[in-house]
Amino acid sequence: MKKILIMLSITLSLFATEIQLSGSYSSNLGNPFKSIYSKKIKSVSIDSIQSKLVKLSVSSDYESSVTEFHNVKDEYSIQSNSCLIVLKDYLTQDYLISNNANKIVSCVIESGSIDLEYQEESLSNIQIKLNINLVVLDRNGDILLDKKISNSINSDYNKKGDNFDSMITFDFDFERLKPEEKINEMIEVSLFQMLNKNLRKGL
Repeated sequence: MKKILIMLSITLSLFATEIQLSGSYSSNLGNPFKSIYSKKIKSVSIDSIQSKLVKLSVSSDYESSVTEFHNVKDEYSIQSNSCLIVLKDYLTQDYLISNNANKIVSCVIESGSIDLEYQEESLSNIQIKLNINLVVLDRNGDILLDKKISNSINSDYNKKGDNFDSMITFDFDFERLKPEEKINEMIEVSLFQMLNKNLRKGL
């Protein structure tokens, strides 16, 4: 029985891994000095909504043996409320976070996918697509904003495309991070981009 359980746990670890965001990347985006030193007058609340596990499918242009060699899973998952970690980093640039503010903000990750590109058995690019729902309510519960947002980001943060956001100030280094760490970093950057594009004019 013990052998069966051990084999089952090994099998599951090969096919699914939960991505856990920490905010270690998103906290360096935007203007960190503004978050720390600027005087904030307005406050906002973040709604700690109930979370669920969201699956992120993985596709590759190379055979599965290569992705296994790079320790890349066939599927990843992420908690839908992980978006709140990045949301807090974004809002603290301009707002005090309070439990009784006049406006309440929430966001959830609804779906997403990860595409891996290889050149001569080396990982050359990662493309991540995310879909989120961003909601802003007033204190009475009236909806001020309810918007579904999508974003696609590659491993150079779209610097060669139309969606490049100048707030990205560090380069992607394939030698610096393991594949799963790269994916974590890109997800935090992508979430920050979506929030910045839709909340930059203020609440």
